[in-house]
Amino acid sequence: MILAKRFVPSAVDLASSLNIAGFSGGIMLGAILGGIVIDFAGLAYTPLVAALMVGLSVILTVVAIVLQNEPVHETEAEGLLTNLR
Repeated sequence: MILAKRFVPSAVDLASSLNIAGFSGGIMLGAILGGIVIDFAGLAYTPLVAALMVGLSVILTVVAIVLQNEPVHETEAEGLLTNLR
């Protein structure tokens, strides 16, 4: 959201909707994965898979922070926005 405000103020609504869609997608994938784990491995393995998912989210968060600190040129941001429309 911060990057959308900074580089493409007209796309703040789009960034907000993608943020909400990302949360909903995460809930969906978690429910699917939890069901698969329970069906195939059993209820006892859900904490292990949950810990693995937390580790994956930490790795993705670190990658996002590193990528966010890289400078983005305004022309690149406008090009990305044009491709989304």
